Amino acid sequence: MALPFALTLFLGISDFSIYFWSQTRMEEIARLTVSRMTPGLAGYATASDAALTQFSRSIEETVRRESGVADVSLALSRHFACPLADGKEKNLTAEPQLCEGERVYLRVASDRAVAPLLGPLRLLGYPKTAFSRHFIRVR
Repeated sequence: MALPFALTLFLGISDFSIYFWSQTRMEEIARLTVSRMTPGLAGYATASDAALTQFSRSIEETVRRESGVADVSLALSRHFACPLADGKEKNLTAEPQLCEGERVYLRVASDRAVAPLLGPLRLLGYPKTAFSRHFIRVR
């Protein structure tokens, strides 16, 4: 009598375990991405939008090959912030603010689709993707 409940519980636990494993894998992919970008990091600050898109596709191919995760997607975007007198900074914006000492950040976003074994978990809010979002200060 308790078998259906127990099986459902164990399948749900295994689904969430797989999701958290996927999340950890995305963090590893983010570290791999940063390690591949580090040698040319200064070039990302001054690259045009088209060049940044090309860098993104190139790094995505490298990460897919080296990580063994063929369905990961990777996107790079540049963000800017002006430092304040107390060392903090204003909110990040996508457009340069052209202030003195402007800081440039590169946002690395990666996604990978995940699906639960137990279908009804989707109705309870099971995530559709495992992801990582990191900002790297370039300048």
